[in-house]
Amino acid sequence: MELKISGIMDKNRTIYLEYIDGDRSAEIVIPDYKLLRNDGFSKEEIEGLMQYSRDNSLDFFNRAKKINPMTAFLGKSGEDDLKPKTQADGIVRKKQ
Repeated sequence: MELKISGIMDKNRTIYLEYIDGDRSAEIVIPDYKLLRNDGFSKEEIEGLMQYSRDNSLDFFNRAKKINPMTAFLGKSGEDDLKPKTQADGIVRKKQ
C-alpha cells in the first residue's frame, strides 16, 4: 500500500492522506479524521486506515512540515529524504 502525505495546508494544520492499494484509494483529512473519499476499501479496512492515521498523526505532521509546496507541485515530493535507505535499518537519513 502506498501513502501520500500533503504539506500542511492551513493555520488549522490540515493534512491530506491518500492511501492507494492497486486500483483502490481513500483520502482522509487530519486532524479532523474525516473520510473524504473511498474508492474500493471495505468499511473494516477504512476503520483500520482511520486508526492508523490517528496512531501515526504526529509522524505525519512531522513529515508534512518538511514538504515544500513548490517542489511537490512540480512532482518532487521531498519524501526521499524521509525514507529509510534499506528495509532492514528503518533509520531515517538525510541526503548528503
